[in-house]
Amino acid sequence: MLIPSDFQRVFKHGRKNRGALFTLIYCKNGGKGARLGLAIAKRHVPLAVERNRVRRIIRESFRQHQLALSGHDFVVIAQNTLLELSNARLQEDLNQQWKTLANYFVGSS
Repeated sequence: MLIPSDFQRVFKHGRKNRGALFTLIYCKNGGKGARLGLAIAKRHVPLAVERNRVRRIIRESFRQHQLALSGHDFVVIAQNTLLELSNARLQEDLNQQWKTLANYFVGSS
């Protein structure tokens, strides 16, 4: 997602899926494939290098599940301080949420 109106639409009309580390907000996008937006606050991840690490992990996890999530826009929000957590722990939480949503989308079609 590139423009602010896409983010606003997801925040206004989206549904939430809360995990231990991240909140995913999602809504249908009219069949444009799966798109990702990130909202990683400085108060949760104060160092830029750490925010970039978290972003890379989120993008890679999303890329791995993108086909199963097509037709939706997603905004990922960090809800806690993530500095002390390993890459594997972050990926584990995200992968669990992506799989849950993919199963939900298949069941609701």
